[in-house]
Amino acid sequence: MAGKHRSIPDLTKQDVLRFWSKVRIREPDECWPWTASGDKNGYGQFGIGSRVTLKMFRAHRVAWTIASGPIPIGLCVLHSCDNPTCQNPRHFFCGTVTDNNHDMMQKGRYSHVRGEQSETAKLTENQVREIRRRYASGKFSQHSIAREYHVDQANIWRIVHRQKWTHVA
Repeated sequence: MAGKHRSIPDLTKQDVLRFWSKVRIREPDECWPWTASGDKNGYGQFGIGSRVTLKMFRAHRVAWTIASGPIPIGLCVLHSCDNPTCQNPRHFFCGTVTDNNHDMMQKGRYSHVRGEQSETAKLTENQVREIRRRYASGKFSQHSIAREYHVDQANIWRIVHRQKWTHVA
């Protein structure tokens, strides 16, 4: 994931104050939970920029930047506490994607469950096959398929380009 992360832009004093207003700061060694919006994986999200130029960033990456400076190129900000909502800089360390995967496996957070066996699955394998068939026919757009299956268009794109549900023929 390191390659997918954008660097955090320069933050104004107002950005920093707004950021910390969304964190429940507790004792120095406790987790400091994010109290604002989060993504589907439970990580806090923080917007930087004006209404026109607003970009969203994972909150713990912003917290690291405020506390420690820029995130080194090619590295991720990892949680030693394994709490995705935590914003306590004492609970962060930098590592590679490999380090992150190793940490995840060592702590038992890796799941071999995929497809409709996953508790977060919104589709079945048969629906995935039908989505691919319908899109390949050229009669249906990704947007129309997404509306019908109540998922976003990006999800349909990943399915038809076999980036998701790769185990389904």
